[in-house]
Amino acid sequence: MVPLLYVQHRESTSRRVGPIRTTNRESKYAEAQRLRASARYCEVLGCGKVTRERKPWCTKHVNSHSPYVLEVHARLSQFDLERSRTRPVPDGLIAGDVLVSVRDLGAASATRIAMDCRITVELAEAYIRALVRSGRIVQAKSRRGVTIASPSRSA
Repeated sequence: MVPLLYVQHRESTSRRVGPIRTTNRESKYAEAQRLRASARYCEVLGCGKVTRERKPWCTKHVNSHSPYVLEVHARLSQFDLERSRTRPVPDGLIAGDVLVSVRDLGAASATRIAMDCRITVELAEAYIRALVRSGRIVQAKSRRGVTIASPSRSA
């Protein structure tokens, strides 16, 4: 429901009037003019397309020019490289994920860490052994005999 506006008369009585309306054509023109005035164009030489949300690149060039996107692509390729290796990298991305997972969960099995880090159980066990050797986490057995990793006291 559209709210009604109150207009003051000379007699200082107020009367109700309907909402102030502009024609559809006028509002569309004003909106288009406002958008054109605030538009930003792609900074790639020769492109000149209008960007979205005042970003410096159009959607075609954001993947190849944005520093954030380039960093994310580099981290993802590093993660894929680490995941394809047979030996764990103690200072890599997956090791960091395992440490964060163990810190957040308190104590967790290799299966739980593997699910949390989206890696295989075998790779999670290899990372747990490598991080135990470096002294960053502690390994113990649960009452059921499952190997549990927990944060070391010094970390």
